[in-house]
Amino acid sequence: MSDIYTPPPRTAYYLAQAFYMPSDKGDRWAVAFSGRSSTLVSSALTVIVTLSFTALWKIISFLSLMFTGNKSRRRFVGMIMLWNSGEAIAAFFRLVTYTAKCYPRTIKKLRTKGTASTNENIQDLKTGQSGTTSGVSQDAQQEEKRPKQRGDFLYGLSLCLICFAVWGGSVAMSTVVSWLTSIGHVAPVNPSVLFYPKIPEPVPVQQLKDFGLRAPGILRSLGSVEAAKVTLRNRVSITDDNLGLNPNGTDLLHELDYNYNLTGVDLGLRGGDGLSLRVKGHCGTEYDWYRPDISTNTSDVYHLWNNKDQLWSIGLSEDAISRAPVASFLLPNEYFVNGSPADSNFSFAVVVSSARRTSVTEGSDPWYTTELRDQPASAYQYNAKFWMKRARPILSCWEQMQWSHKGAALGSIGDLIDQRGRTIPEVLVEVLEATFSSGPMLCRLGNASGDSALRSRTTSPNGVIDASISSIQSDMERLVLASYVATRNIFIDATMFGGSDQNYPSVFQGGNGQAREGSGHFVVSSPDIQTFSLTGIICLVCILVFLTAIWLLLELMLLVLKGHKHPFWCKYHVLDAVQLFRCLYEKNDPTLEISKTDRPISEDLPNILPYGGWRCNEEVPQQQIVLEDKRKDLEAKRKNTTYYIENDICLLTPCNEKSCRGHVLKDIAKEVGPTEPKSGAAIPPASDGHS
Repeated sequence: MSDIYTPPPRTAYYLAQAFYMPSDKGDRWAVAFSGRSSTLVSSALTVIVTLSFTALWKIISFLSLMFTGNKSRRRFVGMIMLWNSGEAIAAFFRLVTYTAKCYPRTIKKLRTKGTASTNENIQDLKTGQSGTTSGVSQDAQQEEKRPKQRGDFLYGLSLCLICFAVWGGSVAMSTVVSWLTSIGHVAPVNPSVLFYPKIPEPVPVQQLKDFGLRAPGILRSLGSVEAAKVTLRNRVSITDDNLGLNPNGTDLLHELDYNYNLTGVDLGLRGGDGLSLRVKGHCGTEYDWYRPDISTNTSDVYHLWNNKDQLWSIGLSEDAISRAPVASFLLPNEYFVNGSPADSNFSFAVVVSSARRTSVTEGSDPWYTTELRDQPASAYQYNAKFWMKRARPILSCWEQMQWSHKGAALGSIGDLIDQRGRTIPEVLVEVLEATFSSGPMLCRLGNASGDSALRSRTTSPNGVIDASISSIQSDMERLVLASYVATRNIFIDATMFGGSDQNYPSVFQGGNGQAREGSGHFVVSSPDIQTFSLTGIICLVCILVFLTAIWLLLELMLLVLKGHKHPFWCKYHVLDAVQLFRCLYEKNDPTLEISKTDRPISEDLPNILPYGGWRCNEEVPQQQIVLEDKRKDLEAKRKNTTYYIENDICLLTPCNEKSCRGHVLKDIAKEVGPTEPKSGAAIPPASDGHS
């Protein structure tokens, strides 16, 4: 939004305040922070993304346990790996191994012949007998892949892909989220600091004051060109061409064309996407304006636009030629009499006082064509042997500013006031009118920059230049680029005048001494500002809240259903790592047979006996157990006894088997009564954890 090297003061804008940021696709809801605060915001956004993916992972883990397949041990191994993995990447590495182990491998399935049974065939293979006596031949073996393995493999592969996608998305989004939500370096302007000089009255005092007020902004624009010329050059089209010699056969003809485009968004105007400015200009060397008949040894005289009433002379005195070349930018006198052209097509002339100025090298550019001096310059001027020829050409130029609003062409920027559907406040239109009503930005910039207008002069410490590297093209390119910067930063300049401290009427000041309505309808730019999309931030927070709400709802549902004896929901509790570890201390009742078709129901669960000391309704092993007598009489209730746990030992040990991860060695915990039990108290069996 801005190219000015000097940022606006901190008091010129608001931070941490919602506003609408101009963009080519319409204003965007945004919020701005300082550079230091933006680091905290970026960190907070990273945390939000991380928590969102954590909640998403919990939801995926919950849904994945619904697919139990054929309820094989292999399937439950994968479900245990998934359910007890704290994060997606941990589950991914575990499930990669699981998926590889479950890859469908070719197996040999036996087929029978004749009247022999399958059991006989298997017995023959075990004993190594020939298949000729049992009716089984070696060719009766068929290779195939087990469908159960295929299902477990696809289950593991799908989860691997999902885990990797969740982990990769979390890492990637956490890294780029601040970049995705960062949309610029602008902030809403503070209207109370704004100042912009009104169009001066035809009074010398006001004109000088206006000139002095605008000069610092012009110099900032030139400084921006020097600091960021490469970047700016891509935004401005400048072409130049040498047309050969002029008719007199001794001087070169040169012309230059330039154009650039700006929109209301480039100017920082809110709702300015419908406003556009196209600047197009042309300059060419003009030798015919020189008047040799009235020129003297002390001056070269020109009639600008061949108008004898607009005479310009270039001094050739010793004092004048001791200084480096300087440029003047002039408008036709008729503009001061009849007003600016209605179509904003201005003519102007660029006069460079280079005749007889000293150079240490030869030059051939029309402005800097050299010849030998009558005698070498002084030692102060490096004993230079060259100076520029007399009768150097004037650059005759025109520039047209073509304004349009929502596709409708405007004769001048002042016509925008009467446009229907105008979204730009009137006060900001007046600022633009005060800037462009008096002529092209190039003329204003060239005159305000004074000795800094020409690059050849800025590199001269003592009035001597290097003509070999000086040219119309380099001087004009620098000025055109600075004009682009000055135009683009008109409203940024309004924050740098010093506000009401200036003793001059301001466009922004209303009759009550306060800023006029609509004065703050633009944004300013600074490297210390970081702008975030407020819509993006709110969306991220909403996603986090949504995913977290689903996750918590699922957790609440599991908590509510924890006491329900339904086999579908019990897996979410049984497959927990702590619960599986507790199950190591369980043993089935020898009288209870469990098959695939005959599974225990809720009423059978007491037949699954825990070892002493860890009941199935406790997440942590108890150190003592109070066993209550179930009889209802008071005498029996007095016989409640407290028992303590002994030999609560669990050992982890490695194994000599290759690739074995180790074993858990457990000892049977014993429920031991107090050293002095109550009289008549009975100690129940240690294995009855449900008594």
